[in-house]
Amino acid sequence: MFTKFNQFLNHFTRELLAILGIFAIAIAGLFYWHKAEIKRIEAQFIQNQVSTVVDNKRTDIENTFGGIYQNLRAIALLPSVKAIKGNNRDDEKEDVVKTGRFSVEGSATVQQLYNNMATQVNVSEVYVVMDGLNANKGQVPFIMFDTMIFGGKAVNVKEDKLKTSDTPEEDESSEYSYFPTQTATIKTAYPRFNYSKMDDIPVFISPLMRTCDNTQYMSKAHGNSKETNGLLYSVPFYNNLGGFQGVISAIIRANVFEALLMGVPFVPVTDEDITAQQKEKWQLPEPTQFILSNEKYNIRIFDRRNP
Repeated sequence: MFTKFNQFLNHFTRELLAILGIFAIAIAGLFYWHKAEIKRIEAQFIQNQVSTVVDNKRTDIENTFGGIYQNLRAIALLPSVKAIKGNNRDDEKEDVVKTGRFSVEGSATVQQLYNNMATQVNVSEVYVVMDGLNANKGQVPFIMFDTMIFGGKAVNVKEDKLKTSDTPEEDESSEYSYFPTQTATIKTAYPRFNYSKMDDIPVFISPLMRTCDNTQYMSKAHGNSKETNGLLYSVPFYNNLGGFQGVISAIIRANVFEALLMGVPFVPVTDEDITAQQKEKWQLPEPTQFILSNEKYNIRIFDRRNP
């Protein structure tokens, strides 16, 4: 009887082990199925996000850069711009329109193109820079546009506050120092107008640098000079014989693109910004996951609320 019991126990053990083996296989199969299903759902979610949210944001960014590029390109192709002769200005007091170095019509046309650009994106300035700018000698760009003018009047100009020892100075030194580098790079690569279509005209960016736009840097004690950081977005222009003349450059602050990534009109930084935000009745969204990057210049622009 004891032998029969052992035989029964061995048989039962084998059956139990077989059942446990089948159960383990089933569990393993279920685990791997579940893992594969999670991956499938994750992949589907990512694809849905890419085809909707990400692609839409990419399109917004491309349209913004494209709009700036098209306006700069239009300026570069103006007959009045191609007809410019001579060097950059020796100082800021020189008025190239009054001295006849740039036509009244040409200046008015560039002004309207600047207006068109500034209504689409918060461009700080547009420069016409002749080849050979030497800031060490006090030279400044040939001409500069930084204010919307419509109907003979300046538009959306903030009243100048009384300057104090806490008021930051406008500082163009980084821009002016970099223009010769950027100009030389473009001139070496594209010394002559040999383009078969308009889209062949190249555009170049710069590293992020201090710009002279203090719109969101109004106090040395309480502000942050990084709010002035921006880039030079430039296209070449040529004379009527196809020779390289210089660059048409837009200056855009980095936080303008940060606001675009966030989907808001601007990043509220100053007290004036917050007042304007409250008046316009909009709120900041949840911190966005987008980042705008350029590997060559190590540029990283992203929602500052998202570490």
